[in-house]
Amino acid sequence: DFLDTHFEEEEIQMRATHYPRLLEHKAFHDSMRSKTQSLMESFREDPETVATDVVDIVMNWVENHISVEDKLMAKHLLQFSGEAPKSES
Repeated sequence: DFLDTHFEEEEIQMRATHYPRLLEHKAFHDSMRSKTQSLMESFREDPETVATDVVDIVMNWVENHISVEDKLMAKHLLQFSGEAPKSES
């Protein structure tokens, strides 16, 4: 499953670099794993009602996780590797 593989790879990198927010970041991953499992089960029972939930989860993921948590992690990984973070436009 793509999501599990992606999360596992991030968690390996965070552990290897002693990322200080590992527990918080992993907690989000665990929550997303649980939500996607629940959505899959709901989809099997009633596909039509799942669409709104999926949109809400994806929007929250983009707004809160990717734009905040993943940026913090990326900055840490770049600093750990000795590369200077690129400035945002």
